[in-house]
Amino acid sequence: MYYKIGSLAKRFGITPQALRFYEQHGLLVPERQQDGTARRYQARNLKWLYSIRRYHELGFSLDETLALFSCETPEALGRMVAEKQAETERELESLTRRLKALQRQEADLALISRLLYRCERSSMPQLWLLVDQTGQHIDFSQSLQREVQDWMLCLPWVYAASVVESSALFDPEQTGTRKSGFCVEASVASKIGLSPGAHAVSLGGGPAIHTVAVLCQQNADRKLDLLS
Repeated sequence: MYYKIGSLAKRFGITPQALRFYEQHGLLVPERQQDGTARRYQARNLKWLYSIRRYHELGFSLDETLALFSCETPEALGRMVAEKQAETERELESLTRRLKALQRQEADLALISRLLYRCERSSMPQLWLLVDQTGQHIDFSQSLQREVQDWMLCLPWVYAASVVESSALFDPEQTGTRKSGFCVEASVASKIGLSPGAHAVSLGGGPAIHTVAVLCQQNADRKLDLLS
């Protein structure tokens, strides 16, 4: 029994162009009529096409499928399938980490959005702030950049923060008092072995209002601190 290209494509839910593509890469070998135009596919082509589509659904690329078809022993085929399984597991782990990061980001944005519409007073813990900007002045010194890199190795305990003196809240002209950089709780810094460094300033505990930062703690615990 023979199949024309249109009927075979319809049977597999693909386009005739896809069948021609497989043919160009040696995955299908249809017969030609005497005039050399019309393609005729035998039953064995169906078996190959089932395999091609199956491997495609399993994540094998075209080149990998060609290599699978070139395997001469079940053991060689099994090794290639095992390698694809290991690759898929690595991809799954990466996607899982990305999904968790997106979920944390979504939760952070939702929390910040809620806090924008209210103002609270709260006490903050002792913090270390690694200052890389004072007012409009940004510090590009190499020594600071090295400290920043050391701090970034300690993520997610380190987070971005801005600090404004309480008097500046009532005097917009005092913009130079604003300090921005990276923050970490003093108690956490000691636990993870993070040195405050030459560019870090200590922020003691006390009442605070509304510059908001979200801490990502171990085991996905979340904590809110309001800095002054």
